[in-house]
Amino acid sequence: MQRQIFDGPHIEIADTLEALSRAYRRVGQLDRAESLARESLSIVEASLPDPHQRRASGLDVLRQVLIDSHKYDEAVALGLRIIAMDEAALGPRHPGVATDENTLGFTYMMRGDYADAAQRFRTALAISETIPDNERRSAIYQADLGYSTGLGGDMASGARVIRTALERFRAQNEIDYSEVASALEKLGDLLRRSGELSAALATFEEADSLYSEHLTTAPGEWHARTLIGIGRTLADRGDDDGRAERTLREGIAKIATPKTRISSLRVEARAALAEVLWRTGNGAEAKHLLGEAKAEEDAARGTLPADLSRLLQHATALMEPRA
Repeated sequence: MQRQIFDGPHIEIADTLEALSRAYRRVGQLDRAESLARESLSIVEASLPDPHQRRASGLDVLRQVLIDSHKYDEAVALGLRIIAMDEAALGPRHPGVATDENTLGFTYMMRGDYADAAQRFRTALAISETIPDNERRSAIYQADLGYSTGLGGDMASGARVIRTALERFRAQNEIDYSEVASALEKLGDLLRRSGELSAALATFEEADSLYSEHLTTAPGEWHARTLIGIGRTLADRGDDDGRAERTLREGIAKIATPKTRISSLRVEARAALAEVLWRTGNGAEAKHLLGEAKAEEDAARGTLPADLSRLLQHATALMEPRA
């Protein structure tokens, strides 16, 4: 109808294309979402001056699709453009610029560039600390900084920074329990990777209790991260494979990412569950799950985190027949 009303490209057509792109992204049709986002952006860029916040919004819609598609190089390039545009339009200390920096940090982290990610999170935190009544956002950026620091190799410092962020979350008048749970998941993951399995389990269990007490209506996939953290920690301990299996299965059941989209969390959970099942004698299902995880890894075309590739390699070696 809009194409019939307007003579040629029009910003209202761009708005509708962008909304369609978001919808296709939500249902996992990423190729269609990307095509629509690019078409919308081309209209916006032809219609509005540079810099302009509407241009930045169009770039962000495309960037989010590219992140979901694991096209991190172009997503990083778009993130840099968004920051430059918002700095020019809003000023370098604007809350929106802090959000831009944090999103770029997340993109770097997904690409495995943990030092660059930490630098962006550090910049986001520095901007946020100058903004009145922005304590919640500062704690989010601090938790992300701690996680990227830990993944970059300094586990002790990373855990320390996340604990500071948790103190800030808990000191707020209205506690955002979803962010507390997210920070606990990050801390639990660093502790598990460091071999502090009892502390990791307690941390994940604390997050799990938040879902039971305060986050009963939260999306299932949020809870899945905690459950899979518990399952992986129990699997690493090797002293309660029954509970590890149950928790990993529960976590997998809560993953809502469409099968048409790559899910690092699903790959991780399937590979971890496959190892537990192999240990407990359920070889047929273990091989089936591992096959599904490896198929998803192949579809990701080398864009999954390196630790996931190592997990899959370990599981594969475990199940290979010995000479």
